[in-house]
Amino acid sequence: MGLLNKLFGGGTQLELKLDLDKIPSGGTVAGTLTLTGGKKPLKLTALKVDVVSVLVESKDGSALPSVDVRVLTSNIVAQDRDLAPGSHNKFEFRYKLPDDLNPEATYKVMATADIPGVKDPSAEAPLTVLGARSTFGAIKSALGMGASEDDVLGQFPDLTSHDSDEVEAALHELQCEAYDRDNNFTGVHGFLLRLVETHREGDVRRAALATGAAVTTLDATEHDEAVAAVSHLPQLAASLVAARLEHLPASAVALAGQGLRDVTRIAASDPGLWTQILSGNAAAVKALLMEVAADLQQVIGALDDLAADRTSALPGDAPGARGVLAAVVAAGNAGHARIPGKHGAAPTAYETVRVLIPDEPGQLGRLFADVGDLGINIEEFKLDHGLGQSFGLAEVDVVPAVSAALAEGLSQRGWRIHG
Repeated sequence: MGLLNKLFGGGTQLELKLDLDKIPSGGTVAGTLTLTGGKKPLKLTALKVDVVSVLVESKDGSALPSVDVRVLTSNIVAQDRDLAPGSHNKFEFRYKLPDDLNPEATYKVMATADIPGVKDPSAEAPLTVLGARSTFGAIKSALGMGASEDDVLGQFPDLTSHDSDEVEAALHELQCEAYDRDNNFTGVHGFLLRLVETHREGDVRRAALATGAAVTTLDATEHDEAVAAVSHLPQLAASLVAARLEHLPASAVALAGQGLRDVTRIAASDPGLWTQILSGNAAAVKALLMEVAADLQQVIGALDDLAADRTSALPGDAPGARGVLAAVVAAGNAGHARIPGKHGAAPTAYETVRVLIPDEPGQLGRLFADVGDLGINIEEFKLDHGLGQSFGLAEVDVVPAVSAALAEGLSQRGWRIHG
């Protein structure tokens, strides 16, 4: 590609910088890619980031070791972009890693830019996956049961250092020892807020990543409006819907299905906690509620027209009313389609295989084991129990390419496929 580089504008470079080069199994790998343009205008077809593991183990009866190479994640960071000559183009990425990584393996983050006409620039960085420490239980207990800031700093004094390397080292120690067996980190939010007041943005970013969090940079107004839409408004909506059930006859509540459970799942939240949260973001939440109220007024008006039309001597199907209802549902479809998929990736369309499962001990485990034996990954799963029935309906979501094989394989293993 040397001649092509000279003729068509070579000189492209790709740099990869990780926010943290040590993370726990199940943590988030994040970083920045800087792609430098060449001597002439170019086109970036795709910028890809892979996380790769290599495990080398001795093999009985053989002088050669066993080498297991796996691509843990493979993601497109950017595509179809114009590259101006000599331009510096920055791209951030973050991806959650699997929960069951082996700390004995070697890990790398590898990036490649596909640019027609020149040699594709690439970059890589080593990544260390940390195992659990024997002392995690004591630290988790201290952090998870109301330990003071002094207690935390007593364990990790370098968190207050003005040396960024010392702060980062202390965060690694905190990270390793404060995760529980499910890779959950507790009691760090208030402490991170205090770090914001005394440390640079980069230090706070590393601190958040050390807890396994994904980092998004927003200004204060953007943040308040974002969390009002994706967190605070849904909480109020769930609570308001669930409140309609309080005085509903038991015979009516007994008809509840999975749809009601999905909508009201977060309604069982702590009233004291949510009073504080909503009070702290009152302006942004109110603005959204005003929009919802306006939509509800349209829906109420349409239903009013339809109800009046049914009792009219000359029913005319209330022109326009059905269109209002259809538009509301369609807008919900469009919004729902924007919700990110697994691990923050783009939404993925799955196919559902519905399985009747006896309401008996061990049946759910057997279903999961049979799906695993078929070599198929469950993307999403729901289980609903019918009123007065001795079985449940399991909805197993899988990628479309394997849905037929899953249905056939489960049927051969004695499961009843529904629909």
